[in-house]
Amino acid sequence: MACTFCGLGKDEVATLVAGPGVYICGDCVALAEQVIGEARQLDGGTAEHLAVGLACSFCGKPDTDVQRLIVGPDVRICDQCVGLCVEVCGLS
Repeated sequence: MACTFCGLGKDEVATLVAGPGVYICGDCVALAEQVIGEARQLDGGTAEHLAVGLACSFCGKPDTDVQRLIVGPDVRICDQCVGLCVEVCGLS
């Protein structure tokens, strides 16, 4: 098992959160949370939504049903799943 975002193995990270065939480590969760926070500051939380046909790899929600979608190499995570991962990783 390895983080699907950065590629670090389970023995190289403190926390690895599993989704359906995908994983995200605590460091990538923290980075995703930071990116989402910065994006919200820039656009005041009113991002223009461009439907591009992508979905969250963790919950399966399409990009049209979430506020933010962080995209990695062949993997995506929505703002809602990032929030849950923050809690699981004890980052809140």
